[in-house]
Amino acid sequence: MLRRSPALHTGSLIAANGRFACYAIPSGVIRVIDRQTEALGLLRGHTREAVDLSITAGGGDECLLAAVANDGQALVWRVRAGGSAVQSERLLSVKVDGTSPGADDRIVLCPQGGPPGGPPLVAAILNGSAMLWDAPSGGEAAPPGPPSPLGCGAAA
Repeated sequence: MLRRSPALHTGSLIAANGRFACYAIPSGVIRVIDRQTEALGLLRGHTREAVDLSITAGGGDECLLAAVANDGQALVWRVRAGGSAVQSERLLSVKVDGTSPGADDRIVLCPQGGPPGGPPLVAAILNGSAMLWDAPSGGEAAPPGPPSPLGCGAAA
């Protein structure tokens, strides 16, 4: 029998789009399931449990998945359908020192957050600091201009 002390999670431990379903495992690993082929994948990199997940919408063969964990890391992967196993590539890894377990850390992917035709943006709150990155390069992004009512990209 698995015994775990109860914990309050206010973040999203499950993320899904039209193609992939993902969930956080207590060891810091994230399981990815291809909903069309039932292929599986594991995303590694966190040393403690993930507290928030975010995935880009759509049902294509590729998407971005972001996670923030109690280890003070924000990670972003490109996830691809790939035959018998889900393929992944880590695009971004950011560590913030001094984080405390159980902190209210969050992560959000804004697929059209930057300039038109530009790369997706990743917004995170780690240890009380708000941060913004360009997802593909991992470089710090310039502010995306006036936010839309949802806080991602320009208003339509």
